[in-house]
Amino acid sequence: MTPTSTTANPALNALKDIRLPAEVGFWPPAPGIWALLILSLMLIIALIVWLYLRHKRHLRQQAPAKAALQLLSQLDANDPQLMLQLSSLLKRCAISYGGREQVASLTGEDWYQYLDQALPIKMHGKFSRLLKSRYQPHSDTDTTRELLTLCQQWLQCAPSYYRKASKGAKSC
Repeated sequence: MTPTSTTANPALNALKDIRLPAEVGFWPPAPGIWALLILSLMLIIALIVWLYLRHKRHLRQQAPAKAALQLLSQLDANDPQLMLQLSSLLKRCAISYGGREQVASLTGEDWYQYLDQALPIKMHGKFSRLLKSRYQPHSDTDTTRELLTLCQQWLQCAPSYYRKASKGAKSC
């Protein structure tokens, strides 16, 4: 007889096969995983809220210039009061960005220099030349067209200029 046969050792008949434990499932996760999931979810929610508030603030900053651009498009280029209307429109928009105390009292060269600040450097000085013609009875169409384009450029640059100016940078 061989030593491995079951008749040689009756105790081997009572043995059962080794059972392997069941595999560990992925659910429920460990407490550390729960904490990581909750933290990730809170960060995602905070990011969404921050982006939403940032977008709302951006829309609020754009609103005065957007409304002024719409009014600018409605102005008649042949109106004898066009120069005054443009200056008034720019003044109202500048007050909404720069504050009444700083902007409302500006006139003449100070006003033109204030407008130039929001424009790119290559466009500085054009407001002074163009807006000085506002009291002339008839200005030529090239000057009017150039002034309308310059006003449109200022209204497009103003929101980013004032946003950057509040942070210390100054550019369009």
